[in-house]
Amino acid sequence: MHFSSIHAAKKKGFVALIEALDKQETPVPVVQTIRAVFLLAFIYVLTGKLALLLALPPGYASAFFPPAGIAVAAVMTRGPRLLPGVLLGSLALNVMLGFDQRTGLPFAALLAAAAAAVASTLQAWYGSKLLQRWLQSGLDSSRDVLLFPLLAAFMCLLGASIAMKRKDIYSDVRCRW
Repeated sequence: MHFSSIHAAKKKGFVALIEALDKQETPVPVVQTIRAVFLLAFIYVLTGKLALLLALPPGYASAFFPPAGIAVAAVMTRGPRLLPGVLLGSLALNVMLGFDQRTGLPFAALLAAAAAAVASTLQAWYGSKLLQRWLQSGLDSSRDVLLFPLLAAFMCLLGASIAMKRKDIYSDVRCRW
């Protein structure tokens, strides 16, 4: 809230001042946000590397991929300001997957890594919005407990579908499922 709004509220009385201060949002310090973004990126890469140890051949699709859930939870609880952490973490993880010591990183692999990173970021953003919209009180009601797996499955399909070529949709989704 701007200083003049608080000053105007002081003139109207104590109650108006309290209301003005209640409406004031406390900004999150930039340094704290940057730290959180890089921490999320690091956790994304670390848990992604561990999950890919369980991957199906050729090694890019895992039946268990915690970074996706961590990203949704982080964006849902801390807000969209952490989306760059999802983007950076996914990009770093996919660049590591596409890197070959003999040939380096082909441009096509870099484009594929960027597409996967954008897909992961959109999945985290949309997933957090979807859960906030449909789950009313966490997982306290039986309705929410039954709805959660359906929403989670839809979020997984969204991320898997965005990052692939049109002709590979059926085979890639089938492989991921």
